[in-house]
Amino acid sequence: MRIEKLINLRKQFKRKKQKVGLVHGVFDVLHSGHIDHLREAKMYCDKLIVSVTSDKYVNKGPNRPLFKCNKRISNLLSIRTVDYALENNHPTPIEIIKRIKPDLYIKGSDYTNPNLDLTNNLSREIRTIKFVGGKFISTKTKNLSSTKIINNDLGAISPEIKKILKNCNLNKINSFLKDITKKRLKKKILILGEHIIDKYTYVDPIGKSVKNNIVTLSYKNDEVFAGGSLMVANLLSKFVDGVSLVVFENTYNKKFYNKLLNKNIKLIRFKEKEAKVIIKNRFVDKYSKRILSQINYNNQVYLSANTKKRIYKYIKDNSKKSDINLVYDFGHGLISNNDAKNNAFHKKNTFINCQSNSSNFGFNKATKFSNFNTICMDNIEFRLCAQNKIDPLDKIIKKNEKFINSFKNFIITDGKEGCYFLKKNKKTFIPSITTDTVDTTGCGDVFFAILTLFLSEKKFNENEISLACHAAAGLHSKRIGNGEVVSPLSLYRAVQHLFKS
Repeated sequence: MRIEKLINLRKQFKRKKQKVGLVHGVFDVLHSGHIDHLREAKMYCDKLIVSVTSDKYVNKGPNRPLFKCNKRISNLLSIRTVDYALENNHPTPIEIIKRIKPDLYIKGSDYTNPNLDLTNNLSREIRTIKFVGGKFISTKTKNLSSTKIINNDLGAISPEIKKILKNCNLNKINSFLKDITKKRLKKKILILGEHIIDKYTYVDPIGKSVKNNIVTLSYKNDEVFAGGSLMVANLLSKFVDGVSLVVFENTYNKKFYNKLLNKNIKLIRFKEKEAKVIIKNRFVDKYSKRILSQINYNNQVYLSANTKKRIYKYIKDNSKKSDINLVYDFGHGLISNNDAKNNAFHKKNTFINCQSNSSNFGFNKATKFSNFNTICMDNIEFRLCAQNKIDPLDKIIKKNEKFINSFKNFIITDGKEGCYFLKKNKKTFIPSITTDTVDTTGCGDVFFAILTLFLSEKKFNENEISLACHAAAGLHSKRIGNGEVVSPLSLYRAVQHLFKS
């Protein structure tokens, strides 16, 4: 039901002096706890309205919600105690409370103490219901977990993941992430990498031209996101105070830095008028959200010899002082083979992410790096280094132990399959926890950024690190583009829900 209709009905209920109650939730799997909660809620009011979190705002980790919003609403309306149900297209029910102005806002027994809510949303919701003249109450019914049912009974968590979870310390991970939600870590992170702007042009494919082999597209709208090392800096600045990013200052780049970068990032500026940010313009079907094609602008980063000299002098003077030196080599010319062998980086705390893509495939091999703390690449990139696209990955790993062992940690990601964590001849495979993705652009960058953060703490094992990274990448894949980067709170929640089994 549309909210406008409910607002009109609310006026009728008020004239008839009928009390209106509002319940809000996800209701991903409707269980006996929900039914008891709704039954008790109806006892306090004449008309019970349920607002349901829309799919894009369900923050319970990768692969959630299990059921689309229209199905969840349909299930709720089959219960006699529910009079009306509607989709909530906002992160919280505050807007619905303001517009419907219910007499009662009713939550479950696990929401009695607002101080336990890390988001502070419950406190804001209580203030809002009081502001519109209503009252907050909670039911006394026993709390049950949809997530636990989904993980255990509906197979959302595979047996392999459950086995790995037994080797993880939930309290240690949660404590680490929970602390960051309250106060960002004090670390020095220096980031060097190509700056990419991801432009999404949404279109409606009309059809093929009769006279030519041309697909006609109807333009709808654009969205622009920070990509590459810009997105990584934004992500890490949510977790850490002390993120520095090497930038190339010119009139063209300045507008992007000002608009898209978080204000708590320290910009290490080098004037270079030819080093323009790379723009990747993706054309996306507005309705299916499928990427149809892509056009790249400013595909190569051009730095003068003098600028490179100044950059690497700065890195040499400062990399040892950093807790993490993060190099994102997207293969657009910023880091040449000679640059990779430059001794400017303090290798013990330098982490390398070397990527191949459609612009450089076959020309940006990670073998140009060696003896750094950690390197991360995907299956195809590793096969490119090994010059072997046929043999099983296990066999290629064994054949390339010398290259692998030149790094303290060697990570090979394999998309939806999972990742290999290789360390001192020890090989650990951690399956992915995400099967349902919307857009995988930037997922590898998010995976690696969170990986470096956990590795730098030196207190987590391979299973704990990899699962946290998979959870972060899975969260990132739920939306188009890099508009909403993973936050400490969203990652904390995802990990919590993962362990509910």
